[in-house]
Amino acid sequence: MIVLGEATISPFYFGLILYSICSFTAWRRGPGAQSSGFRGRVVLVILLVYCTFVTAISPALFAGLGVISATNGIDEQVRSLTPLTFTLSNFAQIAYLLLNVMFVWRSQRDGTFEGRHIAIGLAIGAIVACSSFMGDVWPHALFDNSPRGFYTIETGRFRGQFSEPSHLGAFAVIATIYFGATLARTKTVRGFVGYAVLTFMAVALLYASASGTAAIGLGAAVLAMLAISLRGRRFGGSTRVRLPVFLGGLVAVVMLTVLLPSIIDVIKAIVDSKLGSTSLTNRSLVDQNSIAVLFRTFLLGAGDGSNRGSSLLLMLLSQIGLIGTALFLVVALTSIFRGLSSRANAPAALALIGFLSSAFVSLPDFASPILWSLIAVTYSTAFVRQEGGAALGAVPRGVVDERVKSTGSALESEFATVTGYGTR
Repeated sequence: MIVLGEATISPFYFGLILYSICSFTAWRRGPGAQSSGFRGRVVLVILLVYCTFVTAISPALFAGLGVISATNGIDEQVRSLTPLTFTLSNFAQIAYLLLNVMFVWRSQRDGTFEGRHIAIGLAIGAIVACSSFMGDVWPHALFDNSPRGFYTIETGRFRGQFSEPSHLGAFAVIATIYFGATLARTKTVRGFVGYAVLTFMAVALLYASASGTAAIGLGAAVLAMLAISLRGRRFGGSTRVRLPVFLGGLVAVVMLTVLLPSIIDVIKAIVDSKLGSTSLTNRSLVDQNSIAVLFRTFLLGAGDGSNRGSSLLLMLLSQIGLIGTALFLVVALTSIFRGLSSRANAPAALALIGFLSSAFVSLPDFASPILWSLIAVTYSTAFVRQEGGAALGAVPRGVVDERVKSTGSALESEFATVTGYGTR
């Protein structure tokens, strides 16, 4: 949306800037709903403070260390590393993290960001991406989110409006998981048809992207769904399956059986294209360098935005070190467990599992809008405590319905049953 030299500001972060400005006075408006999970907020603040501290000292403390700079291509730097120094990327990444932490904290406090916002965003993204199937008839430049133009030429794989096919694959796996999980619990015919269409669109995009990384994320989410189903059956007795869900599942099994040979061929083609390729070789060298940066900085990290990696996990280890990565994992796991404890936010939690599974393999983007949007929704699924009251579900702006008060203990019991953890 805005290009400042080598830095670009996407619509998501431009929106967060406006959102932060407009909601600044609301931070001190009224007593609000006080979360019993205050330690969760503390983890967010500690993560921000620690990342800022590491980014402020590491480029000076370990100046000259060979890193993969964010401003240059990976292939060009693999065999000619860039000396570590302060760059604009350091300031940009800390600014992104600050905006995201404020976003999650604000959403947790007032419940201003919900699953329906995720659904709207994914639906719009899926429609725009599927419109790219029209070819030159569609005005690609109007929706292309790659203003720098990298990876715009690709043969045999589909990228939609994203910068490269793997990014489309990551988006498609999120959309597939979210719409599929929502489809399984919808109770209306209109909702079932709508989410069935969106799920089909997301699966088509996933297939067109031919992304092995996305396939791994989808597999992890499916395993999580099976584990949750088995756990619910164990503790909740028999489970009723609605007719639309049964018929939709039956159709999905038939389609999967018919398309299985094509799916196997695509997976085989992806594996064959990677084995012995320059891309795989360079990624291996990048991973080795990320591990080297971690140990050469004494597990402290080179600073947020200082070193690129081929996966989110190794990139975080090389940038914010062992402690910073552990703090982020605490935030991510807290979001997943909280999201799975809520029927409304379970699709977002499953989508977060799929995204992290993909990102930890090959998607190094700590400032991903999808990542932090999913965290904002699932992290907000907290039990709040009114003064003198019982544990309750998240309530926007401190407004508590008497009926909700009376069901506090029931929610607490359900949370413990679903997750296996107590609320305190």
